[in-house]
Amino acid sequence: MEKKKTIITGKKIQLRRMAEGDLVDKVRWFNNSQVNKSLILHEPINLEDTIMWFKSAKNDPSRRDWIIESRSGLSLGVVGLNNINIVNKSACFYIVIGEPDYWGKGIGTAAARLLIKWAFDTLGLAKVWSTARKTNLSSICLMKKVGFLEEGLLRREECIKGEFLDVVRMGLLQEEFIYKDHQEYAGSSETSLLMGKTVQLRLMRENDLELRVNWFNDPEVSKTLILSEPITLESTSKWYQKAKEDATRLDLMILTLDEIPIGVTGFRKIDRGSKSACAYIVIGAKDYWGKGIMYEALKMLIEYGFNSMNLQKMWGDVRLTNVASIVTLKKLGFHIERTAGEEACSDGGRIEIVRLVLPRDEFKPGPD
Repeated sequence: MEKKKTIITGKKIQLRRMAEGDLVDKVRWFNNSQVNKSLILHEPINLEDTIMWFKSAKNDPSRRDWIIESRSGLSLGVVGLNNINIVNKSACFYIVIGEPDYWGKGIGTAAARLLIKWAFDTLGLAKVWSTARKTNLSSICLMKKVGFLEEGLLRREECIKGEFLDVVRMGLLQEEFIYKDHQEYAGSSETSLLMGKTVQLRLMRENDLELRVNWFNDPEVSKTLILSEPITLESTSKWYQKAKEDATRLDLMILTLDEIPIGVTGFRKIDRGSKSACAYIVIGAKDYWGKGIMYEALKMLIEYGFNSMNLQKMWGDVRLTNVASIVTLKKLGFHIERTAGEEACSDGGRIEIVRLVLPRDEFKPGPD
């Protein structure tokens, strides 16, 4: 029997090269009516033909085929690259989650991130592309989460049972791909992503949300925020479920070195095309105000954004009255670009917002 070797291991799942023993599952998955209707190649397949295909495919340098497994070894689907072009440094990405019970649980997103990171880092590809039926919203959504952009529409590309269907072409360039290292490669959210002299940053997790709600609803903290409306734990939990899978966000907790949570920071509106993002920070524990925590945490975040996420520009919107934040941002090299406008307050008044920007080559932080 061919040895089942794990190639890439992530937090939720692992990928291993497809073996002949996996083909029974592949045939079952591709012939499942729920699965089949999402496939570009929608004709039923049989085991005999699939074995013949595999004997050719496993030695084909233009493709790589993997099995997606749970960390306990349960086979969940297939993922891979075909049409690998070494000259153009490109390949076509595909993925099929064959077990419907595992749909909607982030398995596809995790597998896609793992494989695409491998494609860019190990194969040295410059671009990965894919296609999906225009009606296959789940596949299109998955690819957008990973960072794919729509490149075009192939009109009437398929004819299924007499009905013409459009196909969406999507592409992802290596320099546009901001991998969620902090999710798939940095280990558990229990583990610090960044460690400083007096504080550490780690991924936000669900049991942090009650503390976040308490901070954001504190009157003294709230008056420093742009969005000053009270929030609830229920609404925050719904926000978190979406935010943790959103490739345009990175939400972190700020803790002391002895694990006391004191605030939140991160990026939103991460733009792969312009390599830019909006930085934010809230020190919720008021006992730590005025102790340099904001400066140290922001410095760590900015260095991570420029060095690990390959961002070229950061910006932040701040209340004009929030002098402490403006002063801290200026110490890190931000400069005021413009007044960003006004926002309505819950008390019926208006707040003026200023936008500060930091290009990568202007990041010159002073000593801690």
